[in-house]
Amino acid sequence: MSSTVVVVTGERAAEVVTGLEGLHNVRTLTTGELLPEQVTEAVTRARATYVVHDADPLAEVGRAWAGFFDGTEPVGGLEVAVEETLAALREERRVLPDYYVVLEPEELPATERHWWLGVLAGAAPVRVVPAPPRRPAWRARSAGWRRGDGGRATSTPGCGRFPARSPTASTDRLSVAAAAPTRPAAGTAPALCRSRSA
Repeated sequence: MSSTVVVVTGERAAEVVTGLEGLHNVRTLTTGELLPEQVTEAVTRARATYVVHDADPLAEVGRAWAGFFDGTEPVGGLEVAVEETLAALREERRVLPDYYVVLEPEELPATERHWWLGVLAGAAPVRVVPAPPRRPAWRARSAGWRRGDGGRATSTPGCGRFPARSPTASTDRLSVAAAAPTRPAAGTAPALCRSRSA
């Protein structure tokens, strides 16, 4: 796979992804009723420089992680989610993206926000980008994608640089951070981390 893969997350992810349709060298995909395997197949077969979609391969781990800290996840639920996700990644039934764009992180519940801007951003700081959902802002930020730069690094205002796909990306790196959480003391929430810019 030679495309740089970007997953957009948040309530309005499908709307934002759809708003990027028609950009030069960008293949967009909204999941709708697609199975995870169908999403993976479409992503791996794409020939565009960028593939942008809304199917988070770590969604179950994120939900279970937030539930673990909120006290709503059944005992062992997080471990099961991590193992199932790692198996799917190893078997290439799912593909980790090069970047996550998290829409309106300030609107997320505290624990979910910590998953995105603490756990994942802590494991890969420049690969988790908080963003507003406004399509005009996305259009401006994606101006570099229109040039068809052949996969070279693209400067995007407000988001730093989006380099081409990293050949050394590890399928386990983002997941390992979620595999060994420690429950906070009673009555406290996990500390929130600010996102780091590239």
